[in-house]
Amino acid sequence: MDRLPEAVFFDMDGVLYDSMKNHEVTWVGSFKSVGIDFEPHRAYLNEGRTGFSTIQLIYGEVKGREATEAECRAVYDEKTRLMALQPKAKAMPGMAELINFLRNRGVKVFVVTGSQQPLLINKLANDFGFDQQSIVSGHDVKFGKPHPEPYLKALDRSGVAKDRCVVVENAPLGIR
Repeated sequence: MDRLPEAVFFDMDGVLYDSMKNHEVTWVGSFKSVGIDFEPHRAYLNEGRTGFSTIQLIYGEVKGREATEAECRAVYDEKTRLMALQPKAKAMPGMAELINFLRNRGVKVFVVTGSQQPLLINKLANDFGFDQQSIVSGHDVKFGKPHPEPYLKALDRSGVAKDRCVVVENAPLGIR
């Protein structure tokens, strides 16, 4: 590119916030609450996937069936409860300055995350100045990463041509 992009789409966990350790701990604990051993590294491999999608994947692998809506809700509610007990995730160094730099030059900035955790999503307004229209979360999509729906929704909201956008991702599913 010979100039700045017109829009930048940032992943949240692991890009804007140093929050992946919290997700590791809470996924392990929430699955343990229903008798499922969840290997900690799997939290990183499934980062970007919606919570219910992760639960369905693990239930399919471990129990050989889909989780019921009630089972999904129980695991996700436990994850949310455990997340509230974790240390507050800190913003990644330099990200607020980068976002301000981009905004000051007219670049549209968005967050695209599979998270539905209200604790981090609400922090985006305070820490980085994101409004709800500039956040695509797990609440906004039917299919999470690696499905393109989250990024296509951000692209649509931006009104920018896809060849004028940049994605900043750290997760294997988001990159895929």
